[in-house]
Amino acid sequence: MREKREADTCSYQCSSPDATQTSTAEDRLAHLESLVRDLIQGSATTSTAKSSASDIQINSSYDSDPRTPAHIADSEPGTRNAGSTHWSVILDDIHGIKAALGQHDYFPESGQIGMSSASPCRRDIIIFGSANNYPMKMIISHYLPSKLEVDRLLAVYFQGEAFIIPFIHATQFQHQYRAFWEDPAASNPLWLSILFSICSAATMVLGMAGIAPTTREDAMADVRHFQEVAGKCLIRGEYHRPQQYVLEALTLYAQTINMQSLDPSREVGAIFGMILRMAYEMGYHRDPDSLGSITVFEGGMRRRFWALCKQVDLMVSFQLGLPSNICLENCDTQSPRNLVDSEFDRGYHCLASFAQ
Repeated sequence: MREKREADTCSYQCSSPDATQTSTAEDRLAHLESLVRDLIQGSATTSTAKSSASDIQINSSYDSDPRTPAHIADSEPGTRNAGSTHWSVILDDIHGIKAALGQHDYFPESGQIGMSSASPCRRDIIIFGSANNYPMKMIISHYLPSKLEVDRLLAVYFQGEAFIIPFIHATQFQHQYRAFWEDPAASNPLWLSILFSICSAATMVLGMAGIAPTTREDAMADVRHFQEVAGKCLIRGEYHRPQQYVLEALTLYAQTINMQSLDPSREVGAIFGMILRMAYEMGYHRDPDSLGSITVFEGGMRRRFWALCKQVDLMVSFQLGLPSNICLENCDTQSPRNLVDSEFDRGYHCLASFAQ
């Protein structure tokens, strides 16, 4: 019976590589199940036979030596034997299953784990969302306001002093903004998330100041609307992967949440924890001068961002009663220079057009 079951696991069909891997895994699982069943049956038979033999031995020797039953009972555990090859075969089959599934989508290879965009990880996991649910054309056509309205909101944001983020360079953003309107559907989803988060923050400022064209309740509804679209753009851009604009987009998204309440938000703490881990992975804790392949402008912006990370991490950790996520002993990033955007740019024009 054993040989028949093992023979049934053989497969001679020619199929595609994916089908072959799946078939191999299923065959190994069936073989493992067969071994476990044999092990259970063999253990039950052995236990029954030993129990009967022990009863006969105990009854026949009890009158001659009362210590014999105790001696037999003490030696019983050491006499168990489930077969010398069963456990090693089971372990080999388990390793074989892992190897077979490791070549499929269940276990990514160790060399593919990291920042590579070719990672085989699934992109529709619920916690990250599915990028296919939010195509760029749909976001642009359904959620993007008119250019006149966006211009007005950007002017409000960049004229503010209390809530503006230092790692968004005004003149660089203006250059990107002009390029965006030339072909909105071709823009980076993470950069578009930055734009919607800025619109959300500016709308909130207008609503709180009472100068919005609608009521404060309607203004807050617009704030949540922009924030929702910014989140969709984060999903579209696969915010969980280290890449360009991802840290800025996540930080601005967290800021829009934090501005809506004076109470500390655990959601912001969770988002910022992810931001810090990604910033470490992208080397923001190391000074740009030691990296070598970063321009002066990019190095200055990285210092700005890391300085903000240290400040926000200290504030959020204090509010939530948690230890800081940044170990300063492991960081050597210098403080940013005391330069305004007009003194520190890449040759773009001034941002006066937003205020017009």
